[in-house]
Amino acid sequence: MHQSSGRVGLGFSLALLTAVLWGLLPIALKWLLSSMSAATITWIRFMVAAVLVGVVLLVHRKIPSLSALTKRKKLLILIAIAGLLLNYILYLNGLFLLTAETAQVVIQLAPFLMMLGAVYLFKERLLLWQK
Repeated sequence: MHQSSGRVGLGFSLALLTAVLWGLLPIALKWLLSSMSAATITWIRFMVAAVLVGVVLLVHRKIPSLSALTKRKKLLILIAIAGLLLNYILYLNGLFLLTAETAQVVIQLAPFLMMLGAVYLFKERLLLWQK
């Protein structure tokens, strides 16, 4: 049996905050799209994230060495970056054309589409209960 940490209130509060912020995100992005392009918003999001992660890694002296990575891993990192950029920019372009409510519903298809991609590309098998 798992023992509780005694911080159920904190966990619930953080989960609630996450849900509220996740719900507000398309509304805020829709507002931003009236004054900035999708590419600009995405660039700012990536730069802020990179700076924050960079500062944390610098403070903890855990900046990874790029020279230790193989060419294959570097290629995979570039593909992941390109995929994320494309995902964010296309989502924002869709948000520009749709309402925030519709975009929020449609984006919930992402995990399902990811599963279909895994089945198709990686020949994953789905068990009966997963289907």
